[in-house]
Amino acid sequence: MKNSLYHVDREKLILDHLPLVKLTLNRLSHALPPHIDKDDLLETGIVGLIEAANRFDPSHGSNFASFAKARIRGAIVDELRSQDWVPRSLRQKAKEVEDLYVRLESKLGRLPTDEEMADALGISEEEYSKLMGDMNFVSIYSLEELSELLFDQERDLLESIPDTEHRDPFEEAEIADKVRILAEALGELDERERLVLTLYYYEELTISEIGKVLGRAKSTVSEIHTKALLKLKARLKSKLGKSVDTPSS
Repeated sequence: MKNSLYHVDREKLILDHLPLVKLTLNRLSHALPPHIDKDDLLETGIVGLIEAANRFDPSHGSNFASFAKARIRGAIVDELRSQDWVPRSLRQKAKEVEDLYVRLESKLGRLPTDEEMADALGISEEEYSKLMGDMNFVSIYSLEELSELLFDQERDLLESIPDTEHRDPFEEAEIADKVRILAEALGELDERERLVLTLYYYEELTISEIGKVLGRAKSTVSEIHTKALLKLKARLKSKLGKSVDTPSS
Protein backbone atom coordinates (compact mmCIF):
# COMPACT_ATOMS: atom_id res chain seq x y z
CA MET A 1 0.00 0.00 0.00
CA LYS A 2 1.19 3.51 -0.72
CA ASN A 3 2.32 5.27 2.43
CA SER A 4 0.81 8.49 3.76
CA LEU A 5 3.99 10.44 3.04
CA TYR A 6 3.63 9.57 -0.65
CA HIS A 7 0.03 10.85 -0.65
CA VAL A 8 1.10 14.12 0.98
CA ASP A 9 3.98 14.57 -1.49
CA ARG A 10 2.06 13.67 -4.66
CA GLU A 11 1.74 17.28 -5.85
CA LYS A 12 5.42 17.92 -5.13
CA LEU A 13 6.28 14.70 -6.99
CA ILE A 14 4.51 16.01 -10.10
CA LEU A 15 6.01 19.50 -9.89
CA ASP A 16 9.53 18.19 -9.30
CA HIS A 17 9.33 15.94 -12.35
CA LEU A 18 7.71 18.34 -14.84
CA PRO A 19 11.07 18.78 -16.65
CA LEU A 20 10.87 15.07 -17.58
CA VAL A 21 7.95 15.86 -19.89
CA LYS A 22 9.90 18.35 -21.99
CA LEU A 23 12.97 16.12 -21.93
CA THR A 24 10.98 13.13 -23.20
CA LEU A 25 9.34 15.19 -25.95
CA ASN A 26 12.70 16.65 -27.01
CA ARG A 27 14.08 13.14 -27.38
CA LEU A 28 11.29 12.28 -29.83
CA SER A 29 11.18 15.60 -31.68
CA HIS A 30 13.89 14.71 -34.23
CA ALA A 31 11.44 12.29 -35.84
CA LEU A 32 8.41 14.60 -35.89
CA PRO A 33 7.35 16.68 -38.91
CA PRO A 34 6.85 20.46 -38.55
CA HIS A 35 3.04 20.28 -38.63
CA ILE A 36 2.82 18.29 -35.38
CA ASP A 37 1.79 20.61 -32.53
CA LYS A 38 4.48 20.20 -29.86
CA ASP A 39 2.43 22.16 -27.29
CA ASP A 40 -0.39 19.61 -27.56
CA LEU A 41 2.11 16.79 -27.07
CA LEU A 42 3.56 18.62 -24.07
CA GLU A 43 0.10 18.72 -22.50
CA THR A 44 -0.34 15.03 -23.28
CA GLY A 45 2.96 14.29 -21.59
CA ILE A 46 1.88 16.20 -18.49
CA VAL A 47 -1.26 14.07 -18.34
CA GLY A 48 1.01 11.02 -18.53
CA LEU A 49 3.06 12.39 -15.63
CA ILE A 50 -0.06 12.94 -13.51
CA GLU A 51 -1.27 9.41 -14.28
CA ALA A 52 2.17 8.10 -13.30
CA ALA A 53 1.94 9.91 -9.96
CA ASN A 54 -1.52 8.44 -9.38
CA ARG A 55 -0.39 4.89 -10.18
CA PHE A 56 3.09 4.86 -8.67
CA ASP A 57 3.61 2.43 -5.80
CA PRO A 58 7.00 2.91 -4.12
CA SER A 59 6.74 -0.52 -2.47
CA HIS A 60 7.51 -2.13 -5.86
CA GLY A 61 11.07 -0.90 -5.57
CA SER A 62 11.33 1.19 -8.76
CA ASN A 63 12.14 4.89 -8.64
CA PHE A 64 9.52 7.40 -9.74
CA ALA A 65 11.62 9.05 -12.46
CA SER A 66 12.00 5.77 -14.38
CA PHE A 67 8.33 4.93 -13.88
CA ALA A 68 7.21 8.41 -14.97
CA LYS A 69 9.41 8.54 -18.08
CA ALA A 70 7.83 5.34 -19.37
CA ARG A 71 4.30 6.68 -18.78
CA ILE A 72 5.07 10.09 -20.29
CA ARG A 73 6.57 8.50 -23.39
CA GLY A 74 3.65 6.08 -23.65
CA ALA A 75 1.10 8.90 -23.48
CA ILE A 76 2.89 10.88 -26.20
CA VAL A 77 3.29 7.82 -28.45
CA ASP A 78 -0.40 6.92 -28.04
CA GLU A 79 -1.38 10.47 -28.99
CA LEU A 80 0.83 10.35 -32.09
CA ARG A 81 -0.72 7.03 -33.09
CA SER A 82 -4.20 8.54 -32.77
CA GLN A 83 -3.21 11.40 -35.09
CA ASP A 84 -2.23 8.96 -37.87
CA TRP A 85 0.53 11.35 -38.90
CA VAL A 86 2.77 8.99 -40.91
CA PRO A 87 1.80 8.79 -44.62
CA ARG A 88 0.53 5.34 -45.59
CA SER A 89 3.07 5.09 -48.42
CA LEU A 90 5.93 5.62 -45.96
CA ARG A 91 4.52 3.08 -43.50
CA GLN A 92 4.32 0.55 -46.33
CA LYS A 93 7.89 1.32 -47.38
CA ALA A 94 9.08 0.88 -43.79
CA LYS A 95 7.36 -2.51 -43.67
CA GLU A 96 8.94 -3.47 -47.00
CA VAL A 97 12.42 -2.52 -45.77
CA GLU A 98 11.92 -4.33 -42.46
CA ASP A 99 10.74 -7.52 -44.19
CA LEU A 100 13.64 -7.29 -46.64
CA TYR A 101 16.12 -7.13 -43.76
CA VAL A 102 14.63 -10.36 -42.39
CA ARG A 103 14.68 -12.16 -45.76
CA LEU A 104 18.24 -11.13 -46.63
CA GLU A 105 19.47 -11.93 -43.13
CA SER A 106 18.00 -15.42 -43.47
CA LYS A 107 19.49 -15.87 -46.94
CA LEU A 108 22.96 -14.48 -46.14
CA GLY A 109 23.28 -15.74 -42.58
CA ARG A 110 24.19 -12.21 -41.47
CA LEU A 111 22.76 -8.72 -41.55
CA PRO A 112 22.84 -7.25 -45.07
CA THR A 113 25.01 -4.26 -45.92
CA ASP A 114 23.58 -0.94 -47.11
CA GLU A 115 24.75 -1.78 -50.61
CA GLU A 116 22.92 -5.13 -50.55
CA MET A 117 19.76 -3.51 -49.20
CA ALA A 118 19.82 -0.76 -51.83
CA ASP A 119 20.45 -3.32 -54.56
CA ALA A 120 17.53 -5.48 -53.42
CA LEU A 121 15.25 -2.43 -53.33
CA GLY A 122 16.38 -1.38 -56.80
CA ILE A 123 17.68 2.01 -55.66
CA SER A 124 21.08 3.66 -55.27
CA GLU A 125 22.90 3.80 -51.94
CA GLU A 126 22.28 7.56 -51.87
CA GLU A 127 18.54 6.96 -52.30
CA TYR A 128 18.67 4.29 -49.61
CA SER A 129 20.37 6.73 -47.25
CA LYS A 130 17.64 9.30 -47.91
CA LEU A 131 14.98 6.64 -47.31
CA MET A 132 16.51 5.92 -43.90
CA GLY A 133 16.24 9.62 -43.11
CA ASP A 134 12.60 9.68 -44.21
CA MET A 135 11.90 6.66 -42.02
CA ASN A 136 13.15 8.23 -38.80
CA PHE A 137 9.59 7.94 -37.41
CA VAL A 138 10.54 4.30 -36.74
CA SER A 139 12.47 5.45 -33.67
CA ILE A 140 9.31 6.79 -32.00
CA TYR A 141 7.79 3.32 -31.73
CA SER A 142 11.06 1.43 -31.25
CA LEU A 143 10.90 0.56 -27.55
CA GLU A 144 7.27 -0.53 -27.80
CA GLU A 145 8.02 -2.76 -30.81
CA LEU A 146 11.13 -4.31 -29.29
CA SER A 147 9.23 -4.97 -26.08
CA GLU A 148 6.40 -6.62 -28.00
CA LEU A 149 8.90 -8.78 -29.86
CA LEU A 150 10.63 -9.88 -26.67
CA PHE A 151 7.78 -10.09 -24.19
CA ASP A 152 4.64 -10.49 -26.38
CA GLN A 153 3.20 -7.32 -24.88
CA GLU A 154 3.92 -3.62 -24.69
CA ARG A 155 5.89 -2.83 -21.55
CA ASP A 156 8.73 -0.46 -20.91
CA LEU A 157 11.80 -2.32 -22.12
CA LEU A 158 14.43 -0.48 -20.13
CA GLU A 159 12.39 -0.37 -16.94
CA SER A 160 11.23 -3.99 -16.90
CA ILE A 161 14.57 -5.74 -17.37
CA PRO A 162 16.38 -4.63 -14.20
CA ASP A 163 13.43 -4.86 -11.78
CA THR A 164 13.71 -8.40 -10.43
CA GLU A 165 12.36 -8.13 -6.90
CA HIS A 166 8.72 -9.02 -7.54
CA ARG A 167 8.98 -11.80 -10.16
CA ASP A 168 8.63 -15.53 -9.78
CA PRO A 169 11.61 -17.73 -10.80
CA PHE A 170 9.99 -18.85 -14.08
CA GLU A 171 9.43 -15.27 -15.25
CA GLU A 172 12.94 -14.42 -14.08
CA ALA A 173 14.42 -17.21 -16.22
CA GLU A 174 12.37 -16.19 -19.27
CA ILE A 175 13.45 -12.56 -18.99
CA ALA A 176 17.09 -13.58 -18.54
CA ASP A 177 16.86 -15.59 -21.78
CA LYS A 178 15.28 -12.65 -23.64
CA VAL A 179 17.97 -10.30 -22.35
CA ARG A 180 20.62 -12.72 -23.63
CA ILE A 181 18.98 -12.75 -27.07
CA LEU A 182 18.79 -8.95 -27.10
CA ALA A 183 22.47 -8.71 -26.14
CA GLU A 184 23.42 -11.10 -28.95
CA ALA A 185 21.42 -9.07 -31.47
CA LEU A 186 23.01 -5.83 -30.30
CA GLY A 187 26.43 -7.44 -30.62
CA GLU A 188 25.82 -8.03 -34.32
CA LEU A 189 25.37 -4.33 -35.06
CA ASP A 190 28.45 -2.36 -36.05
CA GLU A 191 30.28 -0.32 -33.42
CA ARG A 192 28.87 3.02 -34.56
CA GLU A 193 25.28 1.74 -34.43
CA ARG A 194 25.76 0.26 -30.96
CA LEU A 195 27.26 3.53 -29.75
CA VAL A 196 24.32 5.59 -31.04
CA LEU A 197 21.80 3.25 -29.40
CA THR A 198 23.75 3.30 -26.13
CA LEU A 199 23.99 7.09 -26.07
CA TYR A 200 20.31 7.50 -26.96
CA TYR A 201 18.61 4.85 -24.82
CA TYR A 202 20.96 4.43 -21.85
CA GLU A 203 22.80 7.74 -21.58
CA GLU A 204 19.57 9.50 -22.67
CA LEU A 205 21.22 11.99 -25.01
CA THR A 206 19.13 13.59 -27.74
CA ILE A 207 19.96 13.03 -31.41
CA SER A 208 21.42 16.55 -31.57
CA GLU A 209 23.62 15.91 -28.53
CA ILE A 210 24.85 12.63 -30.01
CA GLY A 211 25.72 14.51 -33.19
CA LYS A 212 27.90 16.89 -31.19
CA VAL A 213 29.61 14.01 -29.35
CA LEU A 214 30.36 12.15 -32.59
CA GLY A 215 31.04 15.23 -34.71
CA ARG A 216 28.26 14.22 -37.10
CA ALA A 217 25.27 16.06 -38.52
CA LYS A 218 21.95 15.49 -36.77
CA SER A 219 20.54 13.96 -39.97
CA THR A 220 23.41 11.46 -40.13
CA VAL A 221 22.89 10.37 -36.52
CA SER A 222 19.14 10.02 -37.14
CA GLU A 223 19.88 7.82 -40.16
CA ILE A 224 22.27 5.62 -38.15
CA HIS A 225 19.67 5.35 -35.38
CA THR A 226 16.90 4.30 -37.78
CA LYS A 227 19.13 1.78 -39.53
CA ALA A 228 20.27 0.27 -36.23
CA LEU A 229 16.69 -0.16 -35.02
CA LEU A 230 15.59 -1.82 -38.26
CA LYS A 231 18.55 -4.20 -38.12
CA LEU A 232 17.91 -4.96 -34.45
CA LYS A 233 14.24 -5.73 -35.08
CA ALA A 234 15.11 -7.95 -38.04
CA ARG A 235 17.70 -9.85 -36.00
CA LEU A 236 15.30 -10.34 -33.09
CA LYS A 237 12.57 -11.58 -35.43
CA SER A 238 15.00 -14.10 -36.86
CA LYS A 239 16.18 -15.26 -33.43
CA LEU A 240 12.68 -15.43 -31.95
CA GLY A 241 10.93 -16.72 -35.07
CA LYS A 242 8.34 -13.95 -34.89
CA SER A 243 6.80 -11.38 -37.18
CA VAL A 244 5.51 -8.09 -35.79
CA ASP A 245 4.14 -5.46 -38.14
CA THR A 246 5.36 -1.90 -38.14
CA PRO A 247 2.69 0.12 -36.34
CA SER A 248 0.23 2.04 -38.46
CA SER A 249 1.14 5.10 -36.33
